[in-house]
Amino acid sequence: NYVIYANLPFHIAIILAWAFILILISYFTLGFKVGVIFAITLALSFSFYFFYWIYEFPNLLDTKGNAVNNTVYVFSAFAIIGFLGYQYELNTKSTKEVLKKALSEMQEQYDVISKQSEEKTVMLKEIHHRVKNNFQIISSLLNLQANQLQSEEQIKPLLDAKDRIVSMSLVHQKLYSEKQNQLERVLFGEYLLDLIHTISNAHSINPETLELTTDFDEVFVDLNKAVPLALFSNEVITNSFKYGVSENGKLKIHVRLKNKGAYITELFFKDSGKGFNDDSDESSESIGSQLKLLLSQQLNATLDEYNENGACVQLKFYNEMEEVKSIK
Repeated sequence: NYVIYANLPFHIAIILAWAFILILISYFTLGFKVGVIFAITLALSFSFYFFYWIYEFPNLLDTKGNAVNNTVYVFSAFAIIGFLGYQYELNTKSTKEVLKKALSEMQEQYDVISKQSEEKTVMLKEIHHRVKNNFQIISSLLNLQANQLQSEEQIKPLLDAKDRIVSMSLVHQKLYSEKQNQLERVLFGEYLLDLIHTISNAHSINPETLELTTDFDEVFVDLNKAVPLALFSNEVITNSFKYGVSENGKLKIHVRLKNKGAYITELFFKDSGKGFNDDSDESSESIGSQLKLLLSQQLNATLDEYNENGACVQLKFYNEMEEVKSIK
């Protein structure tokens, strides 16, 4: 019996350790209330265990220790465990309330920002829509003026101006269109296809005589570059429709829009005509050629025009939207 009692402190330590582990497991798996009930149950069980030792080995307990003190120690240990669990529950509850309040405030801020963003989107769409309508009014006025004239030399500049206005109007139409859903940039390959279709209809081009090939990367350009690029493309495509018809009556147009790396974008046009010559509107003295040069300077781009089985126009420009896309 003395040997058994001599190992009693070790037994108590083992029991307390296991009790602590069981209480934690029950607390984290079954909840705070179950953990407290489990702690009280273990405390009572441990008390009965000590009273059993008092009853069974009274002499040994009197000589080796105070059973009452041991019982107090056990209850104190369980009380400390319960207190720590209670404090943890309070801290957890407080943390949850703080997080819930923070999330609620964040949601309110998000709702405000979303509402402001929606209002801004509606406003920008309305602006682009009105700009496009104003361009259409100007285009209609030019068309009416051209109808009042008899001389081809007088009508031609007005119709050229009308085509340029239409090209700018199409940019703003793209910006507020539901299909693109972009207010600060234009998917330029898609724009070029619409522009070619618009110019083709304006010049009454027979679709059977037009052979169009394209090679487009997904290239976005912002509004600051979209408008001058639109005007530049309008000049080149219009000249191709006028002078790019081959001897067999076919009009072949190839358009390439490629990302060349280092945020450089290439815009390339080629037709099947006789190429550049001094007698056409594509000469360096024409308004169209001067406009292309001015637009390339505005874009800080390099412009190269040459003949290679037809007229070739190459424009290379720095595209900030590609830089933004790479950062994202």
